[in-house]
Amino acid sequence: IIEKVAPVIDRVSLEEAVDNKWILGYTEIKVIIKVPNMKDYNTHNYKFTRLMEFFNNDFKLAMACLKSESLRKNMANYKRYPLEQVTAFTFVLNKHLKARIKFVEEHPSKIKIAKEIIKNKLDKKEKIILFSPKIHILDEYFTGDDYYHYHSKIKEKEANLKAFRACSSGVLCTCDSLNLGITFNDVNNKQVTVSNIVNI
Repeated sequence: IIEKVAPVIDRVSLEEAVDNKWILGYTEIKVIIKVPNMKDYNTHNYKFTRLMEFFNNDFKLAMACLKSESLRKNMANYKRYPLEQVTAFTFVLNKHLKARIKFVEEHPSKIKIAKEIIKNKLDKKEKIILFSPKIHILDEYFTGDDYYHYHSKIKEKEANLKAFRACSSGVLCTCDSLNLGITFNDVNNKQVTVSNIVNI
């Protein structure tokens, strides 16, 4: 639908967009950390990978089976496995997938470093936009007088946005909301992107 209504006629790089001031410049901070408990991740990854082999390493097929019992029945017939076993494979695969994602997104070392970066910026009286892959990460780990939450699960998000604009130093905590086109000329061109602090 998007391609029909608004077809792409040109593409520009991020660097070009910043140079032309079509978007604000920003600092992207990537920190590689040592993870002491990789054994947990490797266990989930191994089991996930083995189960994916049952679905011919087709991720879309595996996710479709998660939603469709009729598709699981087709897989059971095609693979000549009992439906109960195919259903078990599907939901156990999803369990290990979620465990891998949670390990990456919510690792304590990652949260700790994010907080250290934010504290450093706040000590310098700067404004920060903090992006998180999940709302509950913001709600659980990033709260306090300096934090202004802007996401769909709070009623006062517009008031928080207004307060962030008015404050001299603080952190705007959001997920994808800012992709709607909100810009800040007074954020000192600083962003901390939680999802990019660690590449595991």
